[in-house]
Amino acid sequence: MVYKLFLLIFLGAGVTACSFALNKKISSENIIILNRDSKLNSIDSIVTPFKSELQQEMSQKIAFAEVDFINQRYNGNLGNLVANVFLEKGKELEEIKNSGLNVICLINFGGLRASINKGDVLLSDVYKLLPFDNYLVAVKMKVSSLDGIKSWLIKTGGHPIAGFSIIGSKFFDNEKNELNPLNNEQEIWIITNDYLLNGGDNASFFSMNFGVIQTNELLRDVFIEKIKGKTLSDIEEKRVILE
Repeated sequence: MVYKLFLLIFLGAGVTACSFALNKKISSENIIILNRDSKLNSIDSIVTPFKSELQQEMSQKIAFAEVDFINQRYNGNLGNLVANVFLEKGKELEEIKNSGLNVICLINFGGLRASINKGDVLLSDVYKLLPFDNYLVAVKMKVSSLDGIKSWLIKTGGHPIAGFSIIGSKFFDNEKNELNPLNNEQEIWIITNDYLLNGGDNASFFSMNFGVIQTNELLRDVFIEKIKGKTLSDIEEKRVILE
């Protein structure tokens, strides 16, 4: 709101200046400003309440972190945490619950823009972590697409995953059951974001999907909903082990 207010003031001044420029008669006058700070003080008096309100909102405690959550390319505890949260949300979707299919999660490393420090997790921390307005989506794919996903993970340096692990050339669910049976035509749900779905970070494999569920929920809102009031414990899981 503060930025909008400054923008309106700036644009208003610009429009006024343009309207004067259209007058054919041009005149000038020297004006002595007796109190230059008075106008600035007037603007401050308008902006300050909104600024204080925003600061108060952003200082809300959302959760508590037992450890530092650091973003790392492979097996980072921050990526594991965020992917777990999105996987949990995806599994709650009615169509997915009734499908009987395996559900996994894949998000992009670059979408996580800040770490979460040990201690109170504030609303401002979540906005720093997930500043982009990307949405959570569910994508139905063939199990055989996992090979393309693995190649993409290796080529791009690694991204957070949940609901499965990659050990060498094989894929396993959380119960250590192999995900690529003899029939690779079996389908699987992948929880991800609209950025990757639309080919961001060269995730071209999503173009081979067999269906998409648009949740219309921002990643940031989903994360806040799922961690609110909770204590966040460390998640040190080796989900990608390349041999």
